[in-house]
Amino acid sequence: MNKKLINYFQLFLTIVLVVFIISKAGDFLERVDWQAVLNSWPFILISAALFVCGYIILANHWLAVCRIIEPKASSKQTLAFFASQPYKYLPTSIFTFSSRATFAAKFGLGIKQSTQAQVIENFNLISSAIVSGGLLLLFRFNFWYGVVALAIITIACIVIWHQRSVKIPFIKYNLDLQKWLKSLSIVTLGWLIIGFGFFVMTVGIEGRFEPILAVAASDLATGLGILAVFAPGGIGVRELVFHYLSFASGTILIWRLTTFMVDIVIGIWAGWTISRRQ
Repeated sequence: MNKKLINYFQLFLTIVLVVFIISKAGDFLERVDWQAVLNSWPFILISAALFVCGYIILANHWLAVCRIIEPKASSKQTLAFFASQPYKYLPTSIFTFSSRATFAAKFGLGIKQSTQAQVIENFNLISSAIVSGGLLLLFRFNFWYGVVALAIITIACIVIWHQRSVKIPFIKYNLDLQKWLKSLSIVTLGWLIIGFGFFVMTVGIEGRFEPILAVAASDLATGLGILAVFAPGGIGVRELVFHYLSFASGTILIWRLTTFMVDIVIGIWAGWTISRRQ
């Protein structure tokens, strides 16, 4: 892709994003119960730190997926992941998809390769979050159902591992299933750590000690939020899942504000770092 065109497109996306951030940040700040934040700030900081740790693992998942497509993909692709995250708050997932392609291209990943990688990445993100969240819910409400489900998943993984590869027609790629399963394990770990961050926040704000339910809620909310392609950052969908699983509205809102701020701060840092390398 023409370098000038990439830069112009990135500038356009950034202007739209800045306008959205200003409007959305104001909405968050008005609705947050700041007394709850002051009373629980150590838990919120720990929660944010765990979210960042999970975030780093998700960035390495993107790198692992890139290397499935292009074995020599630069390790700097993790920066492309971080830099594209704020764009998920724009009206559709198209903006995340296109911004990722823009940043990935700056580190040598072509549009076709980036598209293939993003298809695999999004499938991993959604499927691992929903499966891990659903499995934890099963364990939470009926231990033996959870054991049976885990056994089925384990057998399926063993069968897939020995299958070696499969052709994916719509992205015209022969997927190495062993590498894919490894990437799936990385993203699942990331979701579990992020979910544990949400659990820490529920302890601090609600005094509620339900780690399995909290991690399950976080995973399901995130997976379904990504699946809702026209909901900016999954806003509304994620909150509905948390509410359905009986978490307090204050906890949900502060968690959303925390993750939003991490997305924006790390995204701006990564974008600035990339621009300095050009």
